[in-house]
Amino acid sequence: MGPVNIQIVFIMEDYRKNPYFRKMDIDILFQSTWELYKKHFGWFFFYSFIVVVLMQYASSSLLEPYFENIQKLNTDPGLATEIIKQAMWLLLITITAYTFLYMFFTYILLHPDAETPSRQMSLLGEAIKKHYLPLLGATLLAAALALLGTMLGVFVLIIGSFLAAIYLGSVLFIIIPLTIVENTRPTESVSRCFKLVHTDLWKTIGWVLIFFVLFFVVSMVISILTMIPFAGNFLEMIKDPVTSLEAGGGNILNNPLQFLLTSAGNALLMPFMPIFSTLIYLNLKYGESPGTEKKDEFNILEHFR
Repeated sequence: MGPVNIQIVFIMEDYRKNPYFRKMDIDILFQSTWELYKKHFGWFFFYSFIVVVLMQYASSSLLEPYFENIQKLNTDPGLATEIIKQAMWLLLITITAYTFLYMFFTYILLHPDAETPSRQMSLLGEAIKKHYLPLLGATLLAAALALLGTMLGVFVLIIGSFLAAIYLGSVLFIIIPLTIVENTRPTESVSRCFKLVHTDLWKTIGWVLIFFVLFFVVSMVISILTMIPFAGNFLEMIKDPVTSLEAGGGNILNNPLQFLLTSAGNALLMPFMPIFSTLIYLNLKYGESPGTEKKDEFNILEHFR
């Protein structure tokens, strides 16, 4: 028990040594996000691409029957249960893969010395052993809570669902770095997210909302760019989506080049999520921690130049 306790204390205290553990305004937050993205771009893109390819390949076996069932739903309402089951499997695959990748990136971000592949692989093994199962439980619980809150928000018209999604998305956005640093169980992670984010709620919601708006716009641009080589297929899909789905089976693997380009586009954006959530968490944690005022003088952007 002794070594375990010592190790946990080390993890809990080591985040204070991170150069990004400081008070941030919106300019520093977004500049720091870009700095970290550039610093880790090569390996983060490579790891993201591998995970995206594997995830899309695994989920593709469910997509074809999923789209077929949706097309047949009007004539066979009994397929609704099967569609829900397939959608839940797709969601589970997505959460499992993204939790793994975001845990890995967050662990690297919390260890600024992890600059070589060998060191990163060492951290990956450590992260899987110590944190993956609690993180998976926490993200599944957070996803269920967000889904439930959004569904309940429908009873307050559409705007209620939208506001619930913004609020819960902002609160639970930091769940991965929080679970790693504070070594919490899933239920504790969720409750800690509420407590920590509410120390600076409106600013956090504003920052997360701006981030997701920018993320959505950039992802749309990248999606359009990756569709340019297949503009004919794209226009056909817009004109007659049912026929296009029947021809392609809804399976992107039918076009390997499109599959690879789409995966590369997704991999370009993936690192931004864990980077931004880690910075938000460190900023909130700094505000919660007493006796750290002197670190305001530290120029974070000069650290990696």
